[in-house]
Amino acid sequence: MKSKVLVLVLGFLLITNIVFAGLDHSGRNVSENVRDITVANVTQASNGSVDIAVATTGTVYTNSFKLNRGEYFETSYYAVSSAGTISLTIELEQSFQSPTTEGVADATYTEPVNMSDIVTTLTTEGIWSHVAISPVVLPYGRFKITGTGANNADTIVNMKISQQKNL
Repeated sequence: MKSKVLVLVLGFLLITNIVFAGLDHSGRNVSENVRDITVANVTQASNGSVDIAVATTGTVYTNSFKLNRGEYFETSYYAVSSAGTISLTIELEQSFQSPTTEGVADATYTEPVNMSDIVTTLTTEGIWSHVAISPVVLPYGRFKITGTGANNADTIVNMKISQQKNL
């Protein structure tokens, strides 16, 4: 009798694992809930380079990107100088429209009130860093990168934006 019960229990467990494979705790098909993640180079220049120069205490702006297709956001950045130190501040600016001209100051782009900088003083070079960001509800964003203090004239930056799309 015990062996029949054991066989029934094992059979039931095998069947339920097969039936529920691919389902989450609420019974939804997990394979349909996989979210697409897109990654875009936001520092890509018109000449095809994915690095932009941030000389000494200058300010540069990345290409703008749409924020209305994601639920979760992350930025990756990398900075390097071959001849000296780096010292950078990176901010997320947002707007309700695309900029009039990419790569230059635009009055409609500002850092949202009470939003912290992505990085206040970036001095570590040659290492990719990844930071979760929480944009406000505006459809466009871009990064403002400012050289500070002892930032060397040959500093270059590469940045990417990742978005995990809504279902």
